[in-house]
Amino acid sequence: LLQDASMTALSHAQQWIDEPANFRKKLVLCVGSVWILTDFSVSILQRVTDPEDKNVLGPFTYLSVKLCNRRRVAMNGPSTLLFGIPSNLQFSSTRGLARNMLGGYAIGIAFGMSTLSIFNSIYDAMAQHRHDPDSHALTASLMMNNISPWSLYVLNSCIFYTLEYLWAGVFQPNDLSISSFMLYDHSNAFHIALCLSSVEYCVERVLFPELKILCHHKSKVHLAGLAMVIFGQLMRTLAQFTAGTNFNHQIQEYRKRDHVLIKHGVYKWLRHPSYFGFFYWSVGTQLLLGNPLSTVAYAAASWAFFADRIPYEEERLTEFFGDEYVQYKKTSIIGIP
Repeated sequence: LLQDASMTALSHAQQWIDEPANFRKKLVLCVGSVWILTDFSVSILQRVTDPEDKNVLGPFTYLSVKLCNRRRVAMNGPSTLLFGIPSNLQFSSTRGLARNMLGGYAIGIAFGMSTLSIFNSIYDAMAQHRHDPDSHALTASLMMNNISPWSLYVLNSCIFYTLEYLWAGVFQPNDLSISSFMLYDHSNAFHIALCLSSVEYCVERVLFPELKILCHHKSKVHLAGLAMVIFGQLMRTLAQFTAGTNFNHQIQEYRKRDHVLIKHGVYKWLRHPSYFGFFYWSVGTQLLLGNPLSTVAYAAASWAFFADRIPYEEERLTEFFGDEYVQYKKTSIIGIP
């Protein structure tokens, strides 16, 4: 009886979603659902990570902040892991081997699952083509349409975080920590952005499934986003490995003895190629997912962040290198609108 009721409810829901006259209602439902589910996701994340600065986005984050403050006051005794197992520096320290291992393990699982999903989609497309071998173009179209934008997003995100950690391990081994992944121990705003994009994709996947087809005949937005992601990743990785020890995730307030101004490679044309790459990578991920709300939010947030960060960093670099950097600015560009 419960199964029949569930099937009937799902059938009615699908009919409502497929009805073109309900577009405005779906739009309102989409925005409201994205807000409340993002608020709920962030409340859980803030509860788990317990950052110093917590954001209140709605009722769930408001309650989470209140409960976290009470828990912090009430906590006594040594910290523990799951089931009361005592914690230690291997888990609590950002440089703990156990904590870094778990961080890498989580990214590895996500990488493996997304890769298997993509290969499975390609295999299904090839199986369908065997039953309808009209043309090679049909096979390519089926492959693209079968692949989930979410799988490509997760795969490229895993590559990004892994390369960030790899660069730190090669050029800054003494400062290597779980923060080097650029995923964990990040800013609260960064985690809110991740929750927003994930929630928006899931909600729109239900209400507007046509927006989540990778190679839709009416739009190539997803493919444009994928191209931006690949291009942005290449630029950022080239910038980091070209600069080597001269690159740093944090703005340097004092010049180190071995700090030199890099003006070759991608730095010949772009004076902040890592920022340039990350900007287009971040916006590209949302185009790849087909997230209109997050695309605007990511573009605005990234632009505002770099508009504030780059002038300050260039002041420091001018202090470090003087006229050499002033002349370098005349022959290079930032590349971010």
